[in-house]
Amino acid sequence: MRARGCGSYSHAMHVRAVQVAKVTMHDVVDYRCTSCGFRSKAAVSVRGRAEIDAWPSRQASELAALAAEIDAHRAIEEAVGLASCPSCRKRDGAARRRALWRRFGMSFGAGVVASIGGLFVAGKLDANPLVGMAIAAVAVTALVWPLRYRRALAHADRIELVSQS
Repeated sequence: MRARGCGSYSHAMHVRAVQVAKVTMHDVVDYRCTSCGFRSKAAVSVRGRAEIDAWPSRQASELAALAAEIDAHRAIEEAVGLASCPSCRKRDGAARRRALWRRFGMSFGAGVVASIGGLFVAGKLDANPLVGMAIAAVAVTALVWPLRYRRALAHADRIELVSQS
């Protein structure tokens, strides 16, 4: 009699192939303050990164490179939108809100991962595990979210305005 599961291949092995591309872009773009109307050219340097699930091939690497370039263009738009106006010292309010909310997802994800630690700590302290998870998730999200936002603002502050119109 044969043992159950022996000799059969009921579980397929899954292999994930990932194409990763990184690109650094340097560009000169138009800058316009939404508060005072100040105009200038801005020299921007950003990095774009993308990864796609695909078997290694020339087409897959070209697609990943294109996705990384699109990511870099998005980063340029965001950095220029967040740049502080040299004339009135204000930032575009809509760009600030978009940047803030864009960083919430990853920050919340870090909070969810931290909730596992909160579960472990609550178990060791004989406390309510849900309370431990909630405290850890909220604390980490509240810490990571503003740090990532401030990092984006600091990157935007490094933009060099090259000429005035």
